[in-house]
Amino acid sequence: MNKNTWNLIKRKLSSTIATTIIISCLLAFFGPQSQYEEEKQFLGWFLFFFIYAGITILVYGNLVSIVIEYLLRKWLNRIGWLYFLLHGIAGLVLSIFFREIDLVYYVVVTALLYSVIDRLIYTRKVKTPIFLLLPAIVVVLSWGYLSITSPPIPSFTEDDAVIFLTSVLSIETDNFPRNNEKLQVEIGGYHIEKETIVKKIKKETYVVTFTENWSTIMQKGTWSISYIVNRVSVTKQDEVGIRPPYYSEKNR
Repeated sequence: MNKNTWNLIKRKLSSTIATTIIISCLLAFFGPQSQYEEEKQFLGWFLFFFIYAGITILVYGNLVSIVIEYLLRKWLNRIGWLYFLLHGIAGLVLSIFFREIDLVYYVVVTALLYSVIDRLIYTRKVKTPIFLLLPAIVVVLSWGYLSITSPPIPSFTEDDAVIFLTSVLSIETDNFPRNNEKLQVEIGGYHIEKETIVKKIKKETYVVTFTENWSTIMQKGTWSISYIVNRVSVTKQDEVGIRPPYYSEKNR
């Protein structure tokens, strides 16, 4: 491998890395975030965009850039404003290929940014290490800013577990009281005592048990159903006793 080829490879790789870091940082910083722990979401989105944008630039971007550079040197014997324009057009073509209108702006800007960085490195107006160091510093500063300004996620309490559970289930949790409370109701001749008990089994994970003691003049019974609940999931744990007859009567 001769020196010119090696310099070309280093320049294109440096342009790829610098462009990918900058674009990924911008997309992650201004992309979709919730109001809590934005610094973690920022890093997650940054890595996501870095992988996909990096692969696209590395393969498609560098191939197109090398072809553009070769053709301009062969036909015009120089590289000017047409170099940047052709990179923008190449980005536009790629975005149209994916048929995503929302991608047009980002892809074209990425292509133009790549061409500018590539030219600055080639003309030695800015040294390569600076283009790699400064974007990395921006990523760290963005993460630090979000770490300071973004509040932590509130703790998932026993009451939250009951609210979350009753929001995702239907008839089994109808009209049950809050944690450690009892409720007495009359439904179709049935006297019913409903109770909700929440037991913590580990950090932000609870067993929520709904119990019904029901009776009429002729019969009585007890039924309970329990679930393991955390911030993101509900899992049925156990069901004991006879399901109250009035449930089936309500569904007739």
